[in-house]
Amino acid sequence: MRLQQFHEEIVEEAAQSQQEHDNMLRKVEQRKIQAALKQAVEPDFMCPILHERMKVPRLAGASNGGPPYSLKPWVGVGPRPGAMSGLRGEYGFLTVYDGITDEEAAARVNYMATVFNIREWQFYDAVEGYSSPPALGKEFWQNTAFSRPVQRRLLTAYIRAIRAAGGRSWLYVQAMATDPGDEELQKDAPVLGQHKVDGRPLLDVMPPTAHWAKRITPRWATFAAEMEFSGIHWDTLGDFGAGKASRNGADLYGFLEAAKPILQANGLEQTANFVDGFGWDDRLRNSEFIAFPYWEVWSVPRVSRRFFREACPGPAGGCVFVCYSGKDSQHSDGEQNSGFVGEQPTQLLLDRWTLAKCMNHTYLAVGDGANHIQTEYFPFTRPLDNQVIEQLQHLLVGDLDKEECTELLDIYAPEKLSLLQDLPPWLPWLLLLLLLPLSCLLCFLWPKLCKKRQLSSPAKLGRSAVAESNLQLSELRSQRSRLRSPLINCGFALPLSVQIEVLAADGFTYERQAIEKWLSMHNTSPMTGAVLAHRYLTENFALRHLIETYEAQLSEKRTTEGRRAGVSKTCISPPLSELSDEADSYMEEEWSNEAPSRRMVRMEEDMPILSHQVDDG
Repeated sequence: MRLQQFHEEIVEEAAQSQQEHDNMLRKVEQRKIQAALKQAVEPDFMCPILHERMKVPRLAGASNGGPPYSLKPWVGVGPRPGAMSGLRGEYGFLTVYDGITDEEAAARVNYMATVFNIREWQFYDAVEGYSSPPALGKEFWQNTAFSRPVQRRLLTAYIRAIRAAGGRSWLYVQAMATDPGDEELQKDAPVLGQHKVDGRPLLDVMPPTAHWAKRITPRWATFAAEMEFSGIHWDTLGDFGAGKASRNGADLYGFLEAAKPILQANGLEQTANFVDGFGWDDRLRNSEFIAFPYWEVWSVPRVSRRFFREACPGPAGGCVFVCYSGKDSQHSDGEQNSGFVGEQPTQLLLDRWTLAKCMNHTYLAVGDGANHIQTEYFPFTRPLDNQVIEQLQHLLVGDLDKEECTELLDIYAPEKLSLLQDLPPWLPWLLLLLLLPLSCLLCFLWPKLCKKRQLSSPAKLGRSAVAESNLQLSELRSQRSRLRSPLINCGFALPLSVQIEVLAADGFTYERQAIEKWLSMHNTSPMTGAVLAHRYLTENFALRHLIETYEAQLSEKRTTEGRRAGVSKTCISPPLSELSDEADSYMEEEWSNEAPSRRMVRMEEDMPILSHQVDDG
């Protein structure tokens, strides 16, 4: 209990420290912007003044009398007759909806518009939950993802500044989600699973379909229109669950087709995030359903090649290329950068924005003023340094290097993919599904195979007292030669060295030396294969007494009959070493030619003593 309390105190102190640090940075930023605003008369002059205060160098050739930035006109596709308009400029994002003034919000928008030519803004995670938008007239709420505060007045300030800059504002809405456990909204729709953050269920995942669009679009359209957004940016989770979304009827084209008239009736447009190409349909290229394509690429170069060469081929352009540059040069946080280990995130940002401009596209990189994106969670940003800002300015207003464009295109969109590059991401899952039943089958059959090998070993086929499974042929030959000697017809008579004198737990009598060898390597019966209750051996005095009595009677009888037949020494047990070479050769040839099953029968017939079971009485 005390340890838990101590842990909570540490966490609370860390949160307070972080909050104090954030407040300090916010105050510094506010003082800078307020100082710039004192010199500004109209919003159009806010950005140049703020830019000068941040000591960003002027571009060569900029006139001293006018703005220090020459904005490059957009060269992408223009508005199509009867269709939604194309891109108006570069694409940026906003994530700060609390802790700043309306003037600071307007200054950020004007800065991004002037410095980076941004005309399309995504309002990332500006809503409260995933099932429904905030109530009409609600002035303050917290976003579900990380409890980040949102103030309606700041959203309004951003939207008005964007409209004044000639841009468009896009409300971020997750098209494949509801709040966890929202059974009313999920009624009659398949739930694909849950998306979790830090082990906490964040949302329930739904497949995007035309039916689903008709269910959720009206509520979001009402809120977006009330806030005077330009349109809705439908985010997706890709083919969730390694293809589970597609298997459950996901149809993003049908979703957009069904959502368009609802949004259009509210004076809104729409875009959609085609995560790794999920949901893309070639019909969207010339359709009126989306304002422009927006691709979040995770598989480089397999999907990036599809984006640049198939979905949005140059020089028409007019698409948004999204490929997060990561947090550091190790790139352990994203598969899209697995082939770029060692390269700094800012260098990847410059390369990818350059490639986008080579193809007349735009690249998602900058937001919240002069910060650059790192991962798919937009608020995790870092400030751009002045050198990178200057490089981006030259990229946006200067001429592009054709050789550099060709090199970058070969990296991200080669003409042909290698075999490994062309493998789809679901292939490892398929191989795993194929190997799993094979491994289970092997685990099921392996004990049976091992048991079958044990049962087919020479020791069990012969059912002899020999304990080792790899018994030498010479040992078998000696045993068989001995048993095929004239002593076979003498009943119990055997050489005294055999010593059949111990009783095992299975009730069978064995030679002591042989059964001890067997038990040193096994815990089963040589005769039945069953597990022995114990490994103790007992002297079989009853059998020894029977053998001795029988031998005495047989010796007396043999002496009398031998005198008449002239074979008085026939049943005397000779040493094994004195067996005839002829019998030895005969047994080697016959034993090697017999089938194992026949050997078992023969040895049972020839070895009555070794397979004899003695009653307890």
